Amino acid sequence: MQTILFRVRKLVTASCLVLLLPLMILFHGCKKSVPASEAETVDAAASRKPPKDPPPSPAPFYFNGCSNPATVGSLVAGALQTINFTMSYINSPGGSYSTFTSATVNGVTITTPAGTTNVGSGSIVFTASGTPTNTGYYNIPMSIDGSISCNVVITVTNAPASGPPADPALTNGPPVSSTLSTRDKLWPIEL
Repeated sequence: MQTILFRVRKLVTASCLVLLLPLMILFHGCKKSVPASEAETVDAAASRKPPKDPPPSPAPFYFNGCSNPATVGSLVAGALQTINFTMSYINSPGGSYSTFTSATVNGVTITTPAGTTNVGSGSIVFTASGTPTNTGYYNIPMSIDGSISCNVVITVTNAPASGPPADPALTNGPPVSSTLSTRDKLWPIEL
């Protein structure tokens, strides 16, 4: 029985050494290197440069008049129409932009074909077209490749009345009955 216990102890000890050897190699490889002298430490600190601040982000690309939406014209309800208008932009990175088509609001859509913006400022011609159904003021948001969205205000009015113009002159009312007394004519009702 003692031989079996002795052999088991030897086997456990050998197994532990085999398992601990890779861990010792791993920890030995993770040692931190220490500079040989203080001079090396000073040189290493001097060679490091302070981190640079990231460059400021560019100013936003936007259209003039967005804080007070640009009213670009008037359309008549129930009639197919087109209005061309020009919007100036600021802080453009320059380059080409794709075709723009806004959402349809009250039957009106704003569009512009693909084109190119200048670096900095410039302008783009837009077209508002459609058959508006209701009268009033309508905001239509628009944006070109990365610009801040801008609301354009479209005014929709009623169509002019058809037929001859009404005469603004005064008309006579019905005749006053002669059976009323003078007092009734001056003071028609007493409660």
